[in-house]
Amino acid sequence: ELTVDVAEDVAYVGSGSIPDEGVPTRVVRVRHRTMSAGELARRLRRGVPAVFARLAERAVVLDLRTLREGEIARVADALRAAVGPPRAEEVALRI
Repeated sequence: ELTVDVAEDVAYVGSGSIPDEGVPTRVVRVRHRTMSAGELARRLRRGVPAVFARLAERAVVLDLRTLREGEIARVADALRAAVGPPRAEEVALRI
C-alpha cells in the first residue's frame, strides 16, 4: 500500500515568512495507494509518537536531518500504524 523513496532535497532555515538559507538534506517521500497525503500526515500527527512531516507533490515528506539516532524505527512503526485500521478512539471522535 505504501510507496517509499529516498531523495535529495533542500531544507530551508531561518525565521519569518521567507526562510533565507537552504541546507542540503535527504528526505523520505511516502505515498499511499488510496489514502491522500493529507490524510496520512493527519494520522501520523495523531499517532503515538506523533510524527510531523511536510507535504509535497502528493507525498508525505520526512526530513532525515531532523531525526535522531534510533528514531527511524519509531517512525517506521508510526507509518505502519497510520495505514492500519483506525484506532477505537479515532472512530469515537468521528461519531
